[in-house]
Amino acid sequence: MEPKELMDSLSAVCVILFTPFNEKDEVDEDGLRQNIRFILEKSKGHTEKLAFIVNGSMSEFYALTEEEQKKIIKIAIDEVGGKVPVIAGTGHSGTKPALRMSKYAEEAGADGVMVVLPYYLTPCTEGMYMHYKTIAEGINVGVILYNNLDATKAHVDPELMSRIAEIPNLVGLKENSTNLAIIRKMMKLEYEGKLKVMIGKGEFWYAASIPFGCSSFATCLANFYPEFSLDLLKAGRSGDVETAWKLIEEKFMPLQEFTEKLTKKRVTTSVLPPQLTRSYVYLAVRKAVMPLVGLSGGKTRLPIMPITEEEKQELKMVLERIGLSVQG
Repeated sequence: MEPKELMDSLSAVCVILFTPFNEKDEVDEDGLRQNIRFILEKSKGHTEKLAFIVNGSMSEFYALTEEEQKKIIKIAIDEVGGKVPVIAGTGHSGTKPALRMSKYAEEAGADGVMVVLPYYLTPCTEGMYMHYKTIAEGINVGVILYNNLDATKAHVDPELMSRIAEIPNLVGLKENSTNLAIIRKMMKLEYEGKLKVMIGKGEFWYAASIPFGCSSFATCLANFYPEFSLDLLKAGRSGDVETAWKLIEEKFMPLQEFTEKLTKKRVTTSVLPPQLTRSYVYLAVRKAVMPLVGLSGGKTRLPIMPITEEEKQELKMVLERIGLSVQG
C-alpha cells in the first residue's frame, strides 16, 4: 500500500490486536487467527472501516521476542488477506533496531508501521526528528508516529510534529495526549492534508474530540466488541454527538468504572505524576474478557498481573450489562 493510500485508509477504527498466549505462555497462532476472523465477520456490512495494528502497547510488544513479533506480523498479514490495512508496531529505544524491524514489516507485506517515541533515554528535539527521518527514509511504506507520554517520558509537541510531518512517508500520528488543546493543534496538520491524526486513548477520548473533526481512533475494545467501536465512529463522523455519548455511557462506562475500581485496589510503582501514569490493570481487564465471550487469549505476560477469579465473576456481570453474551 502506498503511503498516501494508507493515510486515506486511516479514517477507521484502528484495532490494536491482543496477542493471545496459551497455557505454556507461547503465542497462540490459531487463536490470533480466530480473533482476526471474528472482528472481520462482525464488521461486515458496516459503513465504517477497520485497520489492524499488531505489536502495539496493548499487544504487549514489550514482552515479545523479536521472533514472536515477526511471527505475529506474518500471521496477521496472511489472515487478513488484504481486506483491511495491517500496521505493524516497530518501535524501539534505538533507531537502528526500529529501522530493522520496520524493514522486516515492509518486506513481510505490512501496509505501514507505527513507531512509538524512543524510550528509556529521552532524545533532544533534533534527535527525535532524526529518529523518524531515518526510519521513514529507510522504507517505502507509510510511517505513523506514536505519541505515548506515559510509556516514553517524552512528547512530540505540535511545533515539532509540524516539522516531522514534512518527512516523506510520515502519514499518521497516534496521539495519546488527553489535552484537548494539543489534539486540536495536531488536527491542524490533518486539515492541511499532511497526515491523519488517530486518537490514541480509545473511545472516550475520541468522543471528546468529535468537535475537532477526528475520524480515527485506536482501540483494544474492538477485539471483542467491534460493533460498539464502529457505531461510535459512525456517530462521530456524522457529527451526532448525542448518540456518541449515549454509546459511551451505555457500552463503555460500566467497563471503565469496573477497571477504575480494580485499579484502586492495586499499588503502583510508578514515580510519574498521576496525570502521566496509566495503570495497566486496564490491559489485564480487557484481555480477561476474551475467553468469557468465546475468543482466544486472556493471559497477560509478566510483569503485568492478571485479574483474580473473583474479579472475573464480577466482570461477567459488567459484560452482560453492556450487551455482550458471556459463555459459561
